[in-house]
Amino acid sequence: SACYDLLLDLLLYQTVPVNSTVPPAGLSQAAHDRLKGGQSETARDWAAEMAPRSQLVQMKLRCLDWIAPSRRWGLFMKNSRGLTRTMALLITAAGDPTPEVAQRAATYLKQHLDAQRGEAYGEAGLLVQELLILCVGASNAQLVLSKQQCPIRTLGIYHEIPVTNQQSALSLKRRTVSESTFAIMVDYVAKIVQDVPQLVSDNVASVSSLSLLACTKTLSQLRTSSGMTLLQGKQYVSAAQLLN
Repeated sequence: SACYDLLLDLLLYQTVPVNSTVPPAGLSQAAHDRLKGGQSETARDWAAEMAPRSQLVQMKLRCLDWIAPSRRWGLFMKNSRGLTRTMALLITAAGDPTPEVAQRAATYLKQHLDAQRGEAYGEAGLLVQELLILCVGASNAQLVLSKQQCPIRTLGIYHEIPVTNQQSALSLKRRTVSESTFAIMVDYVAKIVQDVPQLVSDNVASVSSLSLLACTKTLSQLRTSSGMTLLQGKQYVSAAQLLN
């Protein structure tokens, strides 16, 4: 769980201004502080080392090579839960704003899905919930699932924070992912639901609640499509398709 969380943080990480107090999309404040405070042999700290675009891209590409099912390392490929973590990380990276990272992740995903004869996603229900929680943010997910009396299941370490302790919640809960990552994640949620129909009936309350929250929240931000590029509109298209 801890290794998965760290790799997820690394793949979601984007360089932010030095004086910014807001973590990158998808990260919690605690995770961001941990990365920024990391030691470096070539710079002031880890964040300074990864500030150049080329450094960050190479780091993410190495992470993808470590976890890809088609590579000899296959870091998590020992059991069904490991496959689920692998799929979540690759899908996350496929939404990276950097073309090199997104394309490498998409290639590894295609290779795996084309070669897989049996269960391609591992624990499909858990994967869908993980992706949707990342789309809406951990605090929002906790709120909506608690109203439905659904357990919160994640692939990493889950921090149960009382709603009265808002400071801790903001520190340990992941923010929502970026628009490009959201669009990819929602696309894959729709694909997994289509490929594994039993998933919805087995997890109807959690999947429907999180899907509805993610899609309606995104579509409510759409005022007009005039002048919008295909890339800018992708998250809205993905959200509408999932609702259908």
